[in-house]
Amino acid sequence: MEASGKVFGLIDALAISAVNKRLDEMKVDFSTGKRYYFTWIHQLALIAYEHGTDSPEWKACVDGWAPKLAQPEFAREAAQIVADLYNRWKVKFAPKPA
Repeated sequence: MEASGKVFGLIDALAISAVNKRLDEMKVDFSTGKRYYFTWIHQLALIAYEHGTDSPEWKACVDGWAPKLAQPEFAREAAQIVADLYNRWKVKFAPKPA
């Protein structure tokens, strides 16, 4: 696996872990909410990698998913967790070909 793939995997895992911790605190179980958050977090990480966390694609994904999740009031906080992690670790990605 190339270095970028490993960094992406790390960001994805850290984001899911951080969001999972908060969902545990809110007592959200897997079947009624966590699995949707995990799917969404993975999608956000991919969008961050491809387009960045300040892109229209990022905003559309957050705006589209947030109202549908089990804890909509937490959704924007979860998106910020992903953005913070991505922006902290993105310097480790190999440069994209021009």
